[in-house]
Amino acid sequence: MKEQKGRKKLQLYMQKLDGFICRMDRWSLIWAIIPLMVVFFSYYFMLGKNCVIETNDQLDETLFTYVLNAKYMFSEVDVFPEMLGGVPRGGVTVSAWIFVPLYRIFSTYHAFMIQFMFVAATAFIGMYLLVKELTDSSIIALICGGLFMFLPYQPVYGLSLVGGPLVFWAFLCLYRQKHIMGAFLSIVYFGLAANLVLLGYVVLGFVALVLVFMLINWHRSDKYQVPEKKDDVACRNKLVLCGFGALLLVYVITNASLFWELFVGSSYISHREEMVVSGTGFASAWDVFLHSAQHAPTYHEKLIIPILLIIIGYGVFYRKLKAECKQLYIWLVVLFFINVGVALFYGFCQSPIVVDFRNSVSGFLHYFSAYRVYWIYPTTWYTMTGLAAGLVWKCHGLNKIDTAKIDTIECQSGGKKNGNIQLPATLIGCLITLVIIPTTWDIYQNSNWILNRSQYNNHCNVGLKSWNDYLAEDVMTLIKEDIQEKTGKTQSEYKVASLGLCPAVALHSGFYCIDGYSNNYKLDYKHEFREIIEKELEKCDNMRLYYDTWGSRCYLFTEESQNFYYFEKDADFQYQNLELNTDKMEEMGCNYLFSGAEIEESNAEELGLELFGVYDTPQSYYRVWVYEV
Repeated sequence: MKEQKGRKKLQLYMQKLDGFICRMDRWSLIWAIIPLMVVFFSYYFMLGKNCVIETNDQLDETLFTYVLNAKYMFSEVDVFPEMLGGVPRGGVTVSAWIFVPLYRIFSTYHAFMIQFMFVAATAFIGMYLLVKELTDSSIIALICGGLFMFLPYQPVYGLSLVGGPLVFWAFLCLYRQKHIMGAFLSIVYFGLAANLVLLGYVVLGFVALVLVFMLINWHRSDKYQVPEKKDDVACRNKLVLCGFGALLLVYVITNASLFWELFVGSSYISHREEMVVSGTGFASAWDVFLHSAQHAPTYHEKLIIPILLIIIGYGVFYRKLKAECKQLYIWLVVLFFINVGVALFYGFCQSPIVVDFRNSVSGFLHYFSAYRVYWIYPTTWYTMTGLAAGLVWKCHGLNKIDTAKIDTIECQSGGKKNGNIQLPATLIGCLITLVIIPTTWDIYQNSNWILNRSQYNNHCNVGLKSWNDYLAEDVMTLIKEDIQEKTGKTQSEYKVASLGLCPAVALHSGFYCIDGYSNNYKLDYKHEFREIIEKELEKCDNMRLYYDTWGSRCYLFTEESQNFYYFEKDADFQYQNLELNTDKMEEMGCNYLFSGAEIEESNAEELGLELFGVYDTPQSYYRVWVYEV
């Protein structure tokens, strides 16, 4: 008797919990972004400039496209003199134009963090709105939005990785003729904050295909539609077409130099013309399908089988599904095949036939990386996660509640009471995804930075350093002040080069550099700079191929340190056999060499380098030897 009462009591509690969750599922949970943002950025607020930031392709290059464009925002300067002896403005394009004013108003660090917060907030809001629109479930939208927000993306790329859900939601709203003003604003925001050649062209391509399909379908069924329905379809088509036009117009305006170069030609020959394209073969399609690729982490490999099982399982009973479940199922299947298509397209682009073609031509077709279509993967895989959960939710009636019986808390489907097992199973299935996002989370990295900082200060973690350690603002300030005090010269009156030290360190602190990292600078300059390191490249085939067949990193590569430039100040390393053409360095205007390691005295004399000073601070990661050329 007691056991029966206990079971009934437990069942009542479960029903109440079930009912509460069903009721909560109807609330707007977008406000959850506030606590999520607090959690996400807590370590950045606590650590400040001691927080860990991924450096590769972010702090060493892309960040400075914002800094330089902001510095010359209101000027008519055509060449930015700070890097590579002067880089044409058209070669220093940013991924997200909307964030450039931040770097004009705030310090670089604070502008970067504000941009980071905008990107993270957009990631959550976009995925939340999209999944909520597709599934009508606030809880599933909250979970998917949270997971998507915490992916380890690089904020310097703006919405190029995480803006997909927002623009997907915007075009879906235009198709459904709702939230029209918000949809158009979102499209414009996406265009201003997402790079055309990373994700923008993918979005434009998909929308163009949808438009073609809509127009064909409209004309085919035109004679069968009543006037009211016909007008409604025409209005829908016009809205989507206007959205496409608005996005294209924004991209044409913000990428004017790119379109000018594409249709008219560039005023200079880019070093990209000399790049040798390499491919990984068609078989790489499978790896991309399972794991995604560079700069687009998704950690979706453990989601594939559950999603596939749901597709197969519900496909067997497709005819018996309710209309709303059929719609979710179709979305799920379409996105799955889009992901397959993306992987196949990637493999095609990496195949020998395409690689050989790209190497045989010049211009845009030579250097445009169309295979980056996989940047859509974070959007598609996490949208599919929401659709799969929503399909289970809807098919088992877990999204509906009998409001007339709210006190008895009954969730109903077809007039039958449901058990409580499906809802916890669906929630647990989504929450488990939290476990599969591995150690590259920014929160995880900053936690370990606090607990065990030493693990980052080694060759295995060169891409992860704190802002302070990497950019060494304190050491660079000492050098700048000492040069000005001894010579009376300001930074614009002399140039520097970096050895065993990333040129971004000097560039960030306002030094004018003859070296640097750029994906579009003059080919003539690459050849001229090569004369400095010619003998070193002859001693090391790896570095010779790296420089000659790519060249975006225009650094002082040497046989002794190769492409390593993160020497700790107490590192047991000394340059002893340098063969740099210092006469050419002087000819190119270089006055000082910043070295992350000491150059053996006789070797320095042989090169005509005179030690100007040695600089570090108790907290600095580097010790910098400054030599006068």
